[in-house]
Amino acid sequence: MKLKTEIRHIPDTDWLAITVQSTDHYQNYIGRAPKALIKGPVLNYDVLGASAPIQVNGYTVHRFLVSWRYKETAKK
Repeated sequence: MKLKTEIRHIPDTDWLAITVQSTDHYQNYIGRAPKALIKGPVLNYDVLGASAPIQVNGYTVHRFLVSWRYKETAKK
């Protein structure tokens, strides 16, 4: 499922912490920001996992592990 579909019911004031699973066993932390500021291609990443929301310094943070796929080009 796409990230934009997973986050549609999360309030704009809540924060998202997004980590990308690369092709190997390593993960790359994208960052943490309010949902209202998350825009662009990251919304089309596939969600691999989500954890329960946590409270950090008075903010609700939703953590997501995402992956993106290369577009397959047509064979010529």
